[in-house]
Amino acid sequence: KKRARPASSSSTAPPPPPPPPKSQEEQQADMYRKFQEFIRARDTSGAIEEILTQEAMSPEKMMSEAVQADIRQAKEDIACDVCKIAAGEAVNQTRELALTPAFKDKWQREALLTALVARLCHGPDYERVQEGFYPARPGNPPDWADMWTLQDRGASASPRWGVVPQLEAPDPSREAAER
Repeated sequence: KKRARPASSSSTAPPPPPPPPKSQEEQQADMYRKFQEFIRARDTSGAIEEILTQEAMSPEKMMSEAVQADIRQAKEDIACDVCKIAAGEAVNQTRELALTPAFKDKWQREALLTALVARLCHGPDYERVQEGFYPARPGNPPDWADMWTLQDRGASASPRWGVVPQLEAPDPSREAAER
């Protein structure tokens, strides 16, 4: 004799609802935490941490000697251009500072101006870098730097390197097609 199986219940419990999606900041914090755990577990001598710190603060150090020589030359050549651009950006930002309420005395305005100039050549991760975190973009460039590009004027030009507005930058693919 065969025993009859009990009837299975066709109604099963519904699956639990998916967790709410994490914000981008929460996802980045999770990735950073997992990365730190990975490094801590595998970097017993501290060498990996040192390399990552060096790359985050000076990405050019990881490049070949020839590229590093070009970078050193470009830094010398564009120093005045960059200072002029930064001064112009400071003037633009101080115009916004002039809109502060009239009740603020000159000492308060001076503190605001000092903070503005101190962060002028640093990117949006200024506070995080000061706390010891890595910047989102290596070197932590200021946002206004995206409006400019580096131009190689050729080995015979003096100075060889210059800074031009992003819109006026020559298109290398177009130049190659013209040759």
